[in-house]
Amino acid sequence: MLVFNRHLLQKLGTALMLGMGSGIVYAFLVSTTCAYLKESGLSLAVIGFFSVSTMPFSLKYFWSPFVDHYKLKIFPDNFGQRKSCIILMQMFLFVAIFGFGFIDLVEHQAWALLLLVIIGFLGATSDIALEAYRIELFSKEESGIGNGFVIYGFRIGFIVSGIFGLWLSTILPWRNVFMILALFILPCTTVIALSPDKKVLRDKPKRTTYGKWLKSYFLEPIVSLIQMPKFIWIMVVIAFFKVGDAYLDTMSLPFLMEIGFSKSEIAGVAKTCSTVGAVFGTFIGSVLISKFHFKVMLLAAEILAAITNLQFLILLKVQKNLLILGAINFVESFCYGISNIALITYMSSFCSKKFTATHFAILLSISALSKALLSPTSGVVAQNFGWQNFFVISSLFSIPSLLCIYLIYWRNNKTNLPYK
Repeated sequence: MLVFNRHLLQKLGTALMLGMGSGIVYAFLVSTTCAYLKESGLSLAVIGFFSVSTMPFSLKYFWSPFVDHYKLKIFPDNFGQRKSCIILMQMFLFVAIFGFGFIDLVEHQAWALLLLVIIGFLGATSDIALEAYRIELFSKEESGIGNGFVIYGFRIGFIVSGIFGLWLSTILPWRNVFMILALFILPCTTVIALSPDKKVLRDKPKRTTYGKWLKSYFLEPIVSLIQMPKFIWIMVVIAFFKVGDAYLDTMSLPFLMEIGFSKSEIAGVAKTCSTVGAVFGTFIGSVLISKFHFKVMLLAAEILAAITNLQFLILLKVQKNLLILGAINFVESFCYGISNIALITYMSSFCSKKFTATHFAILLSISALSKALLSPTSGVVAQNFGWQNFFVISSLFSIPSLLCIYLIYWRNNKTNLPYK
């Protein structure tokens, strides 16, 4: 039975700050900077291309073993390995976000893009250590509520960087906005620094050849996944599940600003309703997964994800209507919360006990990589084919995932897959 004592409350506070730090950085990349780029006069095609800054989140598996096993020398020997990495990355993130507004976007677009990619790399590296720290911080009985606090912390960080940052830009220059957002990282760093960390490397790692190290940490986890029945179809499901949402996210702010909504209206209505919808959707999704057959839940979640993209066509007809804006964003984020829980649970079901963290990193990278590769084309599609075709195309990205869900679980299914 779960007992809420002082020790658990301290760990929940740490989990909240872990999620908040991650949410601030991710919202900065996918939301705040999009509004900044749009207001600076960049074309939709260029704004879409700037989404490559999230690519490190898709490729983080390739350096995750280094984060997991390399001991930083700048911290004391008794200082936790996970905390060392998170704190160091957050210190770099503070400097990078603080200084982003000092780059002249008109004359130095390449430098701005490079700094955003660096911020993406720092954020992805921090997330590698964050996920491992989260798993090790809580016992099996505490993991459910601990994961929930990380998710809610992420939503708080998204509010700070996405909603509050957007509102600040209506009364302050963007340079000052970025400086203030960077300051919000410091409380997260302080709480994590004062929190316990079970991962302390006091002994020197055993010597091994590079070939053995490469085989143990990179090749064996991949081979074990490839040997699963219907591996290709499963990877297609993971790669294209919710990819339409990511495609839409890159262009949602530029679209709303283009049809007449002010930044304060977007922050006050669209972003607030999105946050509330995501919180409720996450809760409802958790309940539905425990009640319904998982293959039905997976199919329904992806159908909802495709349909909700099409509802933005309503705004093309009614233009500036705050009530419809709030309703559409609430519904879209509510369904996003459901599909997000469905995807995380689906990927977790394929993780073996031997390679749990590594398997999840691989599957998460596959999911994120497809989004990172497709999102840069969103601006080109919107600019050349119009918003109506853009929303239709974004919904069609669900077709490969839906088709493979059918092939895996309904057509001549003779394999013993999870959640069959």
